[in-house]
Amino acid sequence: MRRGCVLAVSSALLFMSIAFAPCHFLSSDRAGAEAVPAEASILISEFYPCGLRDDEYVKLKSATQVPVNLRNWSLTDGEGVLRFCQDQWLQPSASMTISMNSSSYFSAYGVYPDISTNDPRTQRNVSLNGSWRLSDAGDSLALLDSNGIVVDFVVYGNCSDTSRYWNGPPVPALRKGEVGKRIATGLSYQDTNSRVDWQPFREYRYGYTEFEPLETTVAPGALTSFVSPDCSLEVVTETLNSARSSIRLCAYELDSVAVSTSLLQAAARGVSVHVLLDGAPAGGISKRETICASVLVAGGVHVDMLNGNLSIKIVQHIGPLHAKYVVVDSRVSIVLSENFVESGLPVDKLCGNRGWGVKIEDLNVARYLADLFDSDSRASRGDVLEWKTDARFDAHAVLPASPQVNHTMGILRPLRSTCESRIKLVPSPDGSLVAPFAGSILSSASSIKTEQFQVDLLWDTRWDKPPRLSPLLEALEVAMSRGASVEMLLDPTWFNLETNSDVVAHMASNALNGSWAGEFKLLDPSSPVTVLHNKGAVIDGRRVLISSNNWGYSSFARNRELAAILESNELATYFSRAFGLDWTPDDTAPNADAGEDQTVGLGEQVRLDAGGSSDDRVIAHWAWDIDEDGEAECTTEQARFFVTRPGRIEISLTVEDAWGNKGYDTVTIEILSDGSPTSYSGDSVGRFGVLISIVGGSIGLLVGALVARHQHRSIRKLNHPKRD
Repeated sequence: MRRGCVLAVSSALLFMSIAFAPCHFLSSDRAGAEAVPAEASILISEFYPCGLRDDEYVKLKSATQVPVNLRNWSLTDGEGVLRFCQDQWLQPSASMTISMNSSSYFSAYGVYPDISTNDPRTQRNVSLNGSWRLSDAGDSLALLDSNGIVVDFVVYGNCSDTSRYWNGPPVPALRKGEVGKRIATGLSYQDTNSRVDWQPFREYRYGYTEFEPLETTVAPGALTSFVSPDCSLEVVTETLNSARSSIRLCAYELDSVAVSTSLLQAAARGVSVHVLLDGAPAGGISKRETICASVLVAGGVHVDMLNGNLSIKIVQHIGPLHAKYVVVDSRVSIVLSENFVESGLPVDKLCGNRGWGVKIEDLNVARYLADLFDSDSRASRGDVLEWKTDARFDAHAVLPASPQVNHTMGILRPLRSTCESRIKLVPSPDGSLVAPFAGSILSSASSIKTEQFQVDLLWDTRWDKPPRLSPLLEALEVAMSRGASVEMLLDPTWFNLETNSDVVAHMASNALNGSWAGEFKLLDPSSPVTVLHNKGAVIDGRRVLISSNNWGYSSFARNRELAAILESNELATYFSRAFGLDWTPDDTAPNADAGEDQTVGLGEQVRLDAGGSSDDRVIAHWAWDIDEDGEAECTTEQARFFVTRPGRIEISLTVEDAWGNKGYDTVTIEILSDGSPTSYSGDSVGRFGVLISIVGGSIGLLVGALVARHQHRSIRKLNHPKRD
């Protein structure tokens, strides 16, 4: 900080002998002023004025290369003085925290403050005079050296101080539970003596974390890519089933019976299983999730809910817990866009949410995510609540039935890498200090294919008023203006339709006006995908972004999210194909093949096989009309039946792909009159005397599949608010 004035005192005691009005103790007309150092040796790096449990704190940071003894230095808000009365050496680049409540600070951060005014072990190191307490509404805070010279100064909130130590208006008032933190650039702190020093993009709450992004190289075979609904459930459950020592699972929501079963089986074989869920998802915790959570606890799984409540003085250290990841045995990790719910990891491999995921077999990645999980779920945190203490916990709960499997084959199978790859993990809000981390990735790209569940056109940020255009959409425009091609697909379901349509209209118009290579559209409603829940991108044909971050301000600035950025040509090709399946509607009908005509004798079994049928993607449904009544008697790929009367039957086959396109074929069955008909009691005979004995098929399966494909018309609830 640049030098301003010397207070008209020679010591903290003399300072306190003068009566000051709140927020005006350093006014520019004070006598005896002299310049403040061009670069402060010690900075105020944090302050927490809006504590809920008399737990305010201030943190000092060394900005010099030599040790500094803080003896006789002081902190003051004009009404009270905290003076260091013992030798207190602050080493280069080191910090010192002074808190009013040591136990509260430990609960929030997992370490004790260096000095606490309520702890006899450290309170002797400082003396207090007057009323030393920062005002919630606004105040000034000054750091004075042993000669009474102001070394650093900050003013915030509703405070009219016009001190020469400060340029411009105060830092906006902080909210309950919010920490004021100076912006750091590398190892140094921003120091312009103005509010911009204290307005980072990300928000800091009491107990915040600062996990630096992890960048590492992983070996060939370490990455396995997968997508929902095609193959995600099998990758997740196979990984959980492989656990031998520990499972850590972090999720916004969990109601999958298959996942719950795998967790219970792991606990039964002695694996330590810890699940951390968001305690207040949009729409509330579903009844199905309360059952799953209760059954897990009863089965020996440790289930915590992350939830804050300012009315009972609990600060949630992050916003919604929206990350979705698993760590198994501290060696294998999974990062994905989907919640651990039936629609996100469906048993049906054609109908469900569209999402992307990656399995990572690397010790560094697993260790990093285990540390992140352990920090967020630390038992000493006030916002970590055990589910077994919740009033909704039911010790007698029973898992619901697993949904019916209508399609056992998806289009895409998991793909395991064969080459060395680079990976970067970015947690939010930690990884977005001055801007959303994805912005620089997008703006510098030459090609982008991206699918997004929820995009806000305008961002109502912590500091910017009025709302501004999304910086991520700005990044896409920057990329297009440089010649990049952009293809963006957004979710069209009812709770996103209005906002996502606005984004499509805005971006398409700008691309047209700028003659840019950009296409923007909503997912075709004929798609078998229930909800385009993905938050992924393929960049420059070699990088893949797999993320839980929706494109809204909160997702990057407040929420706990997790993104994996993968440098892998193999995975980029895989996810480019996945993108193409959603981007380009399927209007090609399947090729139906009912097989060769057959000649059989009375009483013989007829075997029908549609295995020769084909589709450019995958066949979703088969329907055999065996007795020529216009209705399907069998809805499986193969059908078998017996005949009891001679004659000729023409059997119709209809095959349908997941997009509703149909193909047709017929097969003729000639029944010879020789041979003796076989007698069957209680069997149903069709109009041509065909005795039908269907193997493994029913019309009910077809109806169930059609219902599953269109279930987006009756989605239970909104899992994400408009601005989550």
